[in-house]
Amino acid sequence: MYPASVTFPEGGLPAWAEVGVEPEGLRIVLKDGRENRLPFAEMVAEIGGMDANVILCRSRTEGFAVQCSAPGFADELRAHGGESLREAFAAMDRKVGSHRRARLAGGVVAALLVLGAVLLFWFTPQILAASATGLPMAVDETLGDAAMDDLEPTLGPRITDPVVQGYLDQVIARLRPHASEPDVDFRIRAVDSEEVNAFALPGGQMVVMGGLLEAAEGPEEVAGVLAHEMAHVTERHGLKGAAHGAGRWLALSLLIGDDSAWVALAGQAADVASGSAYSREQEAAADAEGARLMAAAGLDPTALARFFERLKQEPGSELTGMASWISSHPEHDERIAHVRELAATLPTAPHRPLNVDWAAVRAAAAQ
Repeated sequence: MYPASVTFPEGGLPAWAEVGVEPEGLRIVLKDGRENRLPFAEMVAEIGGMDANVILCRSRTEGFAVQCSAPGFADELRAHGGESLREAFAAMDRKVGSHRRARLAGGVVAALLVLGAVLLFWFTPQILAASATGLPMAVDETLGDAAMDDLEPTLGPRITDPVVQGYLDQVIARLRPHASEPDVDFRIRAVDSEEVNAFALPGGQMVVMGGLLEAAEGPEEVAGVLAHEMAHVTERHGLKGAAHGAGRWLALSLLIGDDSAWVALAGQAADVASGSAYSREQEAAADAEGARLMAAAGLDPTALARFFERLKQEPGSELTGMASWISSHPEHDERIAHVRELAATLPTAPHRPLNVDWAAVRAAAAQ
């Protein structure tokens, strides 16, 4: 089976799928288990992509299309497609041959063009990351929602206890009015997991692991973590990180307007957020903005530093997720000191403790 994307006649984002080549046609298995068949006799095959390595298989009758660039897929189609695809592959070969002859043509001008294309190709992820902040915030939300669709099957069951959800909603309600991007639709959930971790996706979807609620000694420690994650959203670190980490062909496809590439970028965004794959500069910026949010909301801006400080005392082998990373990376000492230094300089609103029974929250998260 090969990874592929499927588009449907009713529109919307392409869906991830796996496609297998069988004697009579393609077998397409969507992530939710639904299956489709695309017989060779009803298929129109075309070649595309910047390197002529993407095979597009469209149904003449059903209106959907499968796009795949996985190695070996085209060879299997050649082996099994028979007469129905022979002309399609002959046309593809002519197209590839034409591309090759075009690349050989020219002299100095062609060489300069190739050099320019290589430079553009090499720096495309950086260009895309740099241009990300010029996109409307709605792009982040669409990307984050698609990323959550990818991540949801890997998360634990949702914690629906109203004590837990009420506490999380209260924290977001306190912090949101002070966010640098006031229109972000922050949506938060807790999941049943032993990981001491939390993350936010582009556009504002946030996830807190039950292990983090159990590990925190007070409600403001978790609020400090959530303020840090909200800062990643408003600073658009997830979008920038996904764009910077995108493969060069993917990034170039996005820059030239290939909408199907956004599905692949969603997977990249999910990896960045859930794996805390931010740069040191982004983490420092989120620490600073998170501390500012806490101070403006009348909460302790050093709460995140206090939580990190305590986690560093725990053996790394007994921790998972964010906590394990913190306990084994000495640069966190610098981050802790930076948050404390910054907190001392921030204008703070009068302290207003969160109205929460913390013992009840921890007990509900542990059930």
